[in-house]
Amino acid sequence: MGRVIKVEMTPDSQAVQKYVIQSINPLKDLLSGQLIIDISQVISVTPEKIIVEDNWKKINDPALTPST
Repeated sequence: MGRVIKVEMTPDSQAVQKYVIQSINPLKDLLSGQLIIDISQVISVTPEKIIVEDNWKKINDPALTPST
């Protein structure tokens, strides 16, 4: 996904709240090239990588599905 450029922490407990990631593919986020990962999405953290859950959701509403 990219590199961690900022870690946002809660002011009172100094616990990690969010990671800001600089995208390696700016086309994924045309506005800023950055992704924000909430701590609730994190599965594991190592010095080399952060594994996050996939939060893509399938849309089952036919009104939102493109027609062919």
